[in-house]
Amino acid sequence: MLEQLIIELAKLTKQVEDINGDKTYLVINKDDEGLYVEAKFSREQYDEEAPPYFKVSFEILKDAWRKFIAMRTVKSEDFGQASECNTFLVAFFSQLPFVNVIGAGAITFKEFKTDNLPSEKYDKVMLFLEEIMNRRKINGGKVPCQPTTN
Repeated sequence: MLEQLIIELAKLTKQVEDINGDKTYLVINKDDEGLYVEAKFSREQYDEEAPPYFKVSFEILKDAWRKFIAMRTVKSEDFGQASECNTFLVAFFSQLPFVNVIGAGAITFKEFKTDNLPSEKYDKVMLFLEEIMNRRKINGGKVPCQPTTN
């Protein structure tokens, strides 16, 4: 499910800044298989016949996401042979609100810690969630502003 969310976010992405801040990636096109990404100003570097963009398939994106989750901290080289695609993947993931950029061109997940964890039993939590969902169904998907009394 999270992989699908990452793909949907990728479909909505138009521009991504490199983690070093020296390059901008533009999503110039997208289809059912992936994104077509161009490094800003790369058109001038290529002749007229060579495509100035690279393709990031959704499969590559999902594989990179799985590797990021498994390793917790990654650099572009961790996604395979050094390429613009791998640098784009690191830049794309770095835009997520729960990812930190750390030194040497690496990204890692933010860690959230608390010593004030809820101590309710599982059954009580499930009952509470079911009650909320039932209220949403009764109210046409709207959550009431004020609590109702039973």
